[in-house]
Amino acid sequence: MISEIKGKISSTGSNLSDRLEDKLTGDFFGALRYLPFEQGLKGILEEVEFTNAVENEEWVQFLNRQSGFDLDYRFWPRHSKGEIDLLLEFEDTLVGIEVKYRSGISSEDSGEIVSYDQSLHQLSKYSHMMESLANTKRTYLIFLAPFPIQNLVQQGIGIDFNIASSVPMGFINWEDIHTKLVKMESPTLEGTPKYILSDVRELLEVKGLKRFNGFENLLEEVNIHYSPYKYEGLKTISKSSWAWPDYQFEEENNAYVYHTNKGWKYHSSN
Repeated sequence: MISEIKGKISSTGSNLSDRLEDKLTGDFFGALRYLPFEQGLKGILEEVEFTNAVENEEWVQFLNRQSGFDLDYRFWPRHSKGEIDLLLEFEDTLVGIEVKYRSGISSEDSGEIVSYDQSLHQLSKYSHMMESLANTKRTYLIFLAPFPIQNLVQQGIGIDFNIASSVPMGFINWEDIHTKLVKMESPTLEGTPKYILSDVRELLEVKGLKRFNGFENLLEEVNIHYSPYKYEGLKTISKSSWAWPDYQFEEENNAYVYHTNKGWKYHSSN
């Protein structure tokens, strides 16, 4: 709904295939804004990881200070450096979130890495944007994507692109968010929070943004017996239950080829 309100998707939906990231951004964060910070968005942002321990600690302290609805959600705010997907404005802090779904970074530098304020790299430009919007506020830049994209971009920081030193860069992936949403849906949760968290979790599942956890849960339900298997020998097996080929060879009238561990063999009754 938010993506349509903001004009990202046409009234006829004709450009929907080109705007899947915008629709996901609007649907996901648009639903979470109906919850108090501590019941919704806080749990999601707790999954963000920064490049050093100090920034991580400062981030946790910042999240713990927030509550209620004391923030402003600004979707695709216009700026000379581009339109970041979401800008969260708190009393003393700005958090910019760039969202990816199926695509990677939209613009990159060609050749050698350059200064963030001269770079064409999407995240470099957004870090410059956050720096220009800061005024007296603390700023953070968050990159949200499926894990393979998030991991690739995260490995390239300082190698493929630079960001403003005054803007800590955090990373988070959709799969971790889905896992966190499962934990947030406690049995005691009721009413609006229950429905919203359930809906956004199911949205990520429909989008294929759920991490495969292997067969761990299945194995926990299977009662495995570790007693040895006792082999009784062929005489206990009913030969009538064996499945043999319908064709019966008559050695006195037919020749045939068969295979052994030494190769193919030819048999003839003549």
